[in-house]
Amino acid sequence: MILDILSNRSAYKLHPRLAKGLLWLDCVDLKKIEEGKHTIDGKKIFAIVQSYETKPANKGRWEAHRTYTDIQYIIEGQEIIGWRPTLGMKVEERYNKKKDVLFLQGGLKDGNPLAMKSGYFAIFMPGDAHMPTLALGKPSFVKKVVLKIQL
Repeated sequence: MILDILSNRSAYKLHPRLAKGLLWLDCVDLKKIEEGKHTIDGKKIFAIVQSYETKPANKGRWEAHRTYTDIQYIIEGQEIIGWRPTLGMKVEERYNKKKDVLFLQGGLKDGNPLAMKSGYFAIFMPGDAHMPTLALGKPSFVKKVVLKIQL
């Protein structure tokens, strides 16, 4: 897992697709980008732009992926994303291959809360459980892009 601001992206030696995803974030006008799916490199790299109201921590769910790595970038607003290794976690809902998601048991207290603000990105590898969309304080509006990177 990596947490940083986008302007520091060049400090990391990353897999070429991860680097391409971060470069895309830096080159696109994210303030004007429409919600929905945006293809970058076929099924290897695509972006999902979404807006939502953050929720209380007790409404969150741990999720993990097997095929794709997530780069989550906050365009506007702020949220908490919980993080912890999947090792030792119990399955809540079996892996859905079509959606590439596995849900795991536990609450935010079982992991580490990451304060994500506008301009921040986090990279979650397949071994990283994450609990996104949580309120940092009271619920508020967030616009975010989730890049799905197949490594």
